[in-house]
Amino acid sequence: MHIGYISKNELPLFSVLLLPEVASAIELGRPVTALGISVDRIACGAVAGYIDDNIFKITSLFISEGYRKKGYARSLLLELRLLLKMYSEVTAMEIGFTLLTKDHETLLPFLQKTGFMEQDHRGRAIYQLSLESLTSSPLFQQIPDTITSNILSFSQLSEEMIYLVEKKVRDMDIPLPVASLTDPSIYQELSLAYVSKGKVLGLIIFDSSLAGKLTLSCLWVDPLVSQAMPLLLRYAFQKIQKDYPTEETLFLQTINTASTNLLLKLFPDCKPLSYNFYYYFPYISDWRL
Repeated sequence: MHIGYISKNELPLFSVLLLPEVASAIELGRPVTALGISVDRIACGAVAGYIDDNIFKITSLFISEGYRKKGYARSLLLELRLLLKMYSEVTAMEIGFTLLTKDHETLLPFLQKTGFMEQDHRGRAIYQLSLESLTSSPLFQQIPDTITSNILSFSQLSEEMIYLVEKKVRDMDIPLPVASLTDPSIYQELSLAYVSKGKVLGLIIFDSSLAGKLTLSCLWVDPLVSQAMPLLLRYAFQKIQKDYPTEETLFLQTINTASTNLLLKLFPDCKPLSYNFYYYFPYISDWRL
């Protein structure tokens, strides 16, 4: 077994073990630290990341399937930990991931066994919800059936209105999945705007940003028309239930604690998909292997 740095020269051997954006960063000479592990001269695993605000953020961790459950991932993390001791300003390692593949499912118990601790990431999270469970939500039980004429799909908005919406988004620093609301990845019929007196006062955006699945990626309503939020949600989900099978899974992203609390209140059956784990150097004296 050999563990060493992955430089541009070694990249051809390890690129398939790294996320494409990480391999590209190494190719371009960006500040990325990457370690690779090889057995009998065969590259079988890699870990990579960068230092940001005194935390080493792990952006890629992967072991080839035939080499798993042999301690190679633990060896990589231990070597990384020893390396980071050279940087006194680094106080922790962080890794975040979403349970979208079988690889991610095995990562969750692995981190729990190697000294990492799960922590909330300032309310930013991803949840999944089956369309079949939508009808049991309090949202559908408490809102009258009336559909307001103030709600328009993005496909119904004029170019001028789209411009005003994008300006509002930029001015209020509302996080969007893409740069433009006309991006092909946004579902123009499902995504809705709440319009009153020529002003856009609310948005709900659906795209396929998570593993190509239906994703609620943005929800914003002006505090002056707080009643528009349940209307937007109900109208959108009614459209979804007509166009998608009940076994379809919907992904939902939250951006802060308030949006997470609202989501859990409206959809108590939703399940978390995203996790953030930290390994703190000052507080954990024994690296459990």
